[in-house]
Amino acid sequence: MLAKLDALGIADDTVVVFTSDHGDLRGSHGRTNKGLAWEESSHVPQIVRVPGGRCGVAADGMVSGVDFFPTLLNFAGAPCPTDKEGVDLAPFLRGETDAQPSRVFAEMASWCMVRDGDWKLVAERPGVTPSHLFDLATDPYELNNLVASPRHSRTRGALLDTLREWDARVRRDA
Repeated sequence: MLAKLDALGIADDTVVVFTSDHGDLRGSHGRTNKGLAWEESSHVPQIVRVPGGRCGVAADGMVSGVDFFPTLLNFAGAPCPTDKEGVDLAPFLRGETDAQPSRVFAEMASWCMVRDGDWKLVAERPGVTPSHLFDLATDPYELNNLVASPRHSRTRGALLDTLREWDARVRRDA
């Protein structure tokens, strides 16, 4: 594809994005398929080629599908409406900043979650009731649910406030 862009003379004017819409559990946690809050279901690959931008950089910032809208509008030179969700990743992809998003939200009808750095809080809907809390730095396979741990109540509370604010803002049935 990149060779064809070169042959057409448009490679220097074309941003290429390769991604997927979801992961797959493939038996992890005794589950299959997608649509659950486990990392295997929510992680997706993303490769972006920006003419004159970063090259050969593996970044570990967190992005979401909603980030494509403001990012691609930026590349097109168009403003993004202020009422839209998403983070404009264009400055990072161009190499203008090293700042990467550290927070991402995800949802399905029956649950929502926030991942902030190494911490992840999952909540059941309606009501945004916490069901799982993980420290992915020490528990990358999400085997130790810390949601009821008094030691982590402050982290749980901060993430829950963030998740409830986000849920109230984006919920379509409200």
